[in-house]
Amino acid sequence: MDANLQRPYQAAFDATWESVHAAWDAQSRMARLDGARTATWNEDTAAGEARVVAAPSSIDTFATRARMEKAGARWRVVATGGAPGQAVIVDDIATEITDVAIGRDDAVYLAIGDRVRVHDLRGRWNDVEVAIPGGVWRLAAGARGCYTLAGRTADAPIGRVIGFPMRPLPFEHGPTVFRPRPEDDDPPRFEAIANAPSGVTPVAIATSPSGRLALLAWDTGTAGARIYLREGDAWSAPRVLVAAKRPYSLAWLDENRVAVLVATQGGGTTAGVYTIARPGDASLVGDLFPLRAPTAAPFLHGETPPRYASEGDVVRPLVPVSWPAFVESGTLDLTEPLDGAVHGHVWHRIYLEAAIPAGTSIVVKLAASDRKGRDHLEWFEHRFGGQPPATDDVPTGVWVDAPSEMPYATPMLTCPSRAHVAGLFTALVQRAHRRTRVLAGRYLYVQVELRGDGRATPELAAVRVYGNRRGYAGLYLPELYRESVFGTDANEAADATPADFLDRFLGMFEGVLTPLEDRIASAWLLTNPRTVPAEALDWLASWLGFVFAADLPERARRAMLENAWKLYKQRGTLAGLSLALELATRDDDDVGGVARGEIVVIEDFRLRRTFSTILGADLENESDPLLPGLSISGNSIVGETLFLGAEGDRDFLALFAPGLTAESEIQEFFDRLAHRATVLVHREMREQDLGLIRQIIELEAPAHVEVKIVPATYRFRVAVSSLVGVDTFLAPKPRPGAVILDRSDIGVRDVIERLPSLDPRLGRTS
Repeated sequence: MDANLQRPYQAAFDATWESVHAAWDAQSRMARLDGARTATWNEDTAAGEARVVAAPSSIDTFATRARMEKAGARWRVVATGGAPGQAVIVDDIATEITDVAIGRDDAVYLAIGDRVRVHDLRGRWNDVEVAIPGGVWRLAAGARGCYTLAGRTADAPIGRVIGFPMRPLPFEHGPTVFRPRPEDDDPPRFEAIANAPSGVTPVAIATSPSGRLALLAWDTGTAGARIYLREGDAWSAPRVLVAAKRPYSLAWLDENRVAVLVATQGGGTTAGVYTIARPGDASLVGDLFPLRAPTAAPFLHGETPPRYASEGDVVRPLVPVSWPAFVESGTLDLTEPLDGAVHGHVWHRIYLEAAIPAGTSIVVKLAASDRKGRDHLEWFEHRFGGQPPATDDVPTGVWVDAPSEMPYATPMLTCPSRAHVAGLFTALVQRAHRRTRVLAGRYLYVQVELRGDGRATPELAAVRVYGNRRGYAGLYLPELYRESVFGTDANEAADATPADFLDRFLGMFEGVLTPLEDRIASAWLLTNPRTVPAEALDWLASWLGFVFAADLPERARRAMLENAWKLYKQRGTLAGLSLALELATRDDDDVGGVARGEIVVIEDFRLRRTFSTILGADLENESDPLLPGLSISGNSIVGETLFLGAEGDRDFLALFAPGLTAESEIQEFFDRLAHRATVLVHREMREQDLGLIRQIIELEAPAHVEVKIVPATYRFRVAVSSLVGVDTFLAPKPRPGAVILDRSDIGVRDVIERLPSLDPRLGRTS
């Protein structure tokens, strides 16, 4: 299609978009979803209630596990992880073992019906059983003994087993032997503590590293689950867990944070980590604690950090990781429509420059009308990224293997192009489910919806819509193949007409050929220094016999190539050298170091006038900040020629060099200043920038002129630091930017501008 038949309509994000839960980042010039601020997960409460009956296993400091299993009609405890296979710890138990926990000093506690068995992993004593009034269902071993929970009923008794068995003696004392202290002074025994709070269902207990007891309970109503702490002789006020109704396992991370496991839809598991430092609602912390292939099993009893069971009988620690988090949807609304200038303008094709990671998508909604106003609009979706539905008729964009559809244009998207993930996307503008799919109207309204999965966000750098549309069928085929359905008939919700289908089918070829034709028509851009591809700059410079300095950046190469005619015209002069340095040191505002007063180029012969500055001459010429024109001082006449003062005033020369006494020596001093120039730069400049200046000087300075670079440290002041008026930095100190992965050196220039965004399941809520 002839490129002149289409006109691109580019939307300016930072000026014309209104957003909801989406943000425009002016620095990176991209739109993305806002960071998440609330915790959300799709909890499966029924699955949580089913998982709570699963018995936890236990793990020691050597990462070996102990778990219960049934062997025939009996129960036993086995250990795994220390060697291949498994080893039996306790065998031949007639009653079901409901929990096992490893406490201090390598004591293992087993919950067996109405008693707790204490077993020593090092064999220092024989097993001892302690009766538990009311029975025992769950254990929590820690620094203050082993806590017991009777069951999942309101007011269930909670107690503690303390003490250790006595080691077997090699002999027995007779009944008449006096013993002032019993050998068994700390026997295992049970202490009743309290009942679980009323009105809730207790489901788990856990002890902190210092021995604090926490009770996880389900609220019987619609409120979230609760955590109670045992403080002194009473339960604390409940901490209500945000966004968790039926967590089924509890573990401590430290003295102020606890973790719970929550069942999610589809059989998944997630971990919520809560801060419980203050009574009231417990706040989710601002970190993600991900689970890798978790099973439905509870946390393992053991030391912090908590461990969870993963697929393949693997135990993994629960640790935080840095993880991005975003709201799951946001919108951008173009406040003013795009104007096609004529009634019945047919909108043709839409292009996006975007990054659309897996699990995210961008939906562009378009509406067209011949009159302004939104009250009568009908919106039509165009989807980009994600998985398109199998039976939906909504147009889906495709990724294009090109930086931009505009010939030789620099893409607005700054991240590298990746197939089907980042780069240029396009779709034919259509009205889904209409007999004719063309979208016509002078004014085009645009809405963009960004969708994510909470862990990633699409990023949108540009939206371009083209029109007026003239398809291949209308350009090259007989009228027989053109659309014959118009008006209200064309707007009916029905299958597309054959002519409409043919036009859209030919659009697949047009979408490939039109950019190629545009590149051919715009080939002249390849000879423009501003638009030629970076890799072709040296090739274009060879047309003019121009040679770049090796370290010259791309921006400076383009500037010097564009001004090559000026450089050739002034080559061999002070003006030519100054222009070359100016172009080579341009900043983002296209202002170079010479114009900014940060590089000073001086012809050394003019330093003769420095003699007059010592005695405070009136320097009048504003066009020469270093050495103005004619001026008469108390000791000399300063002009293009320096006339020394009276013979008796010659002693001032001793200020410069005590050896300058004869007039011949003074003349020799002046001769040494001829055919020389000095470039003043700041001493603290980077070595690579100083090297660039040296290369520019070698290329642009006259062959008969010797040029030297002098690093300067102090502000130049007349009669104080020998030169005048400027503080010579090669370039202004770079402004800190956002950290870019694999490109930034943290602490050198770029900075992390904000805290890492939070996972939506674990967002900061306080």
